[in-house]
This record gives sequence, C-alpha cells and structure tokens, in this order.
Amino acid sequence: MRVATVSACLTVAFTESGSPAAVGFSRSVHMPITMHIPGPLRQFTGGRAEVALTAPASTVREALDQLGSLYPGIRDRILTEQGALREHINIFVGNEDVRYTGGLRTPLFSPAVITIVPAISGGGITNGESNCELCGPP
Repeated sequence: MRVATVSACLTVAFTESGSPAAVGFSRSVHMPITMHIPGPLRQFTGGRAEVALTAPASTVREALDQLGSLYPGIRDRILTEQGALREHINIFVGNEDVRYTGGLRTPLFSPAVITIVPAISGGGITNGESNCELCGPP
C-alpha cells in the first residue's frame, strides 16, 4: 500500500493497483496565523510587515501573546499594562473588528489573518522628541 499526503490535513492510501483505499483527514493540523503589522510598529518586528505565528492560538489574546514573545516591546504598544486593548488600536480578524466580536477573546479559526490598525491623529515631533504614543521616543 502506498500513502500520499495531498495537503497538510489530507492523506490518501492507495492499493497496489492504484485505487484509493482509505482517506484520512486530520483536524489537528495547525495552519499558521498571519498578522499584518502597521508601519509604525514594524520597528519592533525587525521591519516585517507580516508575521506568521507557527504555534496554535485559539483567541486574539493568545495570538498577541505569541507576537509579544517573538518581538518584545510590541505588546506594550498594543495592550495596556492591565492587558486591555489600547484605545487607539484596532484589531481585525479577517474583515471583522474584534471590538464587536468578543474583544481579545475573539476566537480564531485557521487560517486566520489578524490586522493591527492604529488610529492615527495628531502627533509629530516637538523639540526633537516624538509625541506619538504608538511609536514612543525616536
């Protein structure tokens, strides 16, 4: 019997004559979660506009925790000291704003695409120092 992996979650076993004998489907296969990083936060991800999380995450909070583990410093720009989403940060899973789908408890289904969108207003450089809350000091 010959076994062929058709995709990450589908396996087909063939008989000697080449006929399909069995099909296996695995629900435990993890598809990566893609996070889109906005320009002002890319300084914390080594310039990466996109980060693929390789470990499973079942909620937005778990995905953000992974992102913060991979790239220290970014967490404090997205979440408050109490772990709440900062007021001027919007997070979307697909096309849905998490503020309307359960906040940081919003469930993720693979493959998931998470987009971080800062609300930009004002800001600028005063006396040589940035007053941008998202970016912090230059």
